[in-house]
Amino acid sequence: VVTATFYNEWVFGDGVKVKGKEAEHCYVGPGKYTVELNIIDKRTGEVFMRQTNYEFELMDFEQA
Repeated sequence: VVTATFYNEWVFGDGVKVKGKEAEHCYVGPGKYTVELNIIDKRTGEVFMRQTNYEFELMDFEQA
């Protein structure tokens, strides 16, 4: 039996981390956030490879 030694972990820049190939997340408010998708080594718990990394700004808009 072959077991996977890695897993995907999303880091949303606000302290929330989610395991999985896909993830959904709602931010509590506006701000600048850095989102990362990392490949984690299950044996060490360390980042094996950073798959992607991007920054974005969530703005607060007032609606009429």
